[in-house]
Amino acid sequence: MDRTLPEQLELALVKPKSRQYSASLLASASMWQIASPALYKQFLSKRILSQSSLTTIKRLSFNLLLNVGLPVATKTYLKVRINNLNLFQRKAILIADEIYTAQKVEFGGGKLFGTDSGVASKTLLCYMVKLLTSQQLDVVYLTPIVNLTAEAMHHDFVKVLECVKDVGFEIVAISIDNSMPNKKFAQKILCNGVVL
Repeated sequence: MDRTLPEQLELALVKPKSRQYSASLLASASMWQIASPALYKQFLSKRILSQSSLTTIKRLSFNLLLNVGLPVATKTYLKVRINNLNLFQRKAILIADEIYTAQKVEFGGGKLFGTDSGVASKTLLCYMVKLLTSQQLDVVYLTPIVNLTAEAMHHDFVKVLECVKDVGFEIVAISIDNSMPNKKFAQKILCNGVVL
């Protein structure tokens, strides 16, 4: 069971100065801060989630780098991650989700983030792997998208699926939400136009 909702409910009952955040929540917050500082500030200002302060997250993520696309380090990490798992434990769900961000281009670590073909994006397309036997969720692929289409999803999906299969995961299910590009991707591309 995912602990995000129960943790958020528990945190809502505790005074802000007395809250203790899980490692998972701090890691997610660090990723959001690195991917888009504007997004994290929006989370804090809108009080969407109970989050650690911006100062704490900046301190935690100071030496972290976020690579968009499918860096070699991701494949290496995933290989180490499943190294000691048996065949049953390697069964996983491939999850695709969009993260909506402020339509801004940001500069960090000598790189521009938030563009797709030179245009400021408002969406990050994220692919994750969730083992059936574990609560851990690993981000495999993250890329800015200006206009999410079924074809763009398919292009990235093929790369991600090939990567996770090469590493040794057995993908037994695919999880996507019900947005229009996702529906078209599922119906026209994954199911060849045949939906049961």
